[in-house]
Amino acid sequence: MSDLIQFLQRHHAFPDGARLHPETTPASPAKRKPSEMKMLDNQPSAAPLAGLVEVADYIELGRLVADWAMRKDSRPDCVEELRRQLDGIAKVPATTKKVEFVQGDQEVLVIRLPDRDLIEKRLRDLESPLVGARYPLPKFYDDIYNRHFGPEMSSLETFLARMGDYTIAKCQ
Repeated sequence: MSDLIQFLQRHHAFPDGARLHPETTPASPAKRKPSEMKMLDNQPSAAPLAGLVEVADYIELGRLVADWAMRKDSRPDCVEELRRQLDGIAKVPATTKKVEFVQGDQEVLVIRLPDRDLIEKRLRDLESPLVGARYPLPKFYDDIYNRHFGPEMSSLETFLARMGDYTIAKCQ
């Protein structure tokens, strides 16, 4: 399934405004490096925190996560393979050196703790009354809560988007 998603990401123009693709310019997008492309789905006004994955399409990320959860052989075993599988879906930061999968089951509750530095920075930003920072949510939540605006997500798309979000968010 991940190969199909990657193919669609690269070769299909989706009619609802390209949720699946990073922004490109009409003149020679092939010459642009992935690191120069701005991802579309979750773009707060400030730059994302260092070390966080920038997600362009939470629904497709959720599909990929579901594939990884159900088929161990589909999981990337190195960061280069992770970047390849996430091409057009999300950007993995350059600081990422390893990838590790942890999967619970009905008898084991996996409590995944976020990076301490990320949490400390986010708490400082959000606690400051002078800064007035707002907690950034992925834009797909607008599709869920403001159904009169934008595309309407099916229950399956909502589930996949949420799974993609909580799997990779690092409690940002």
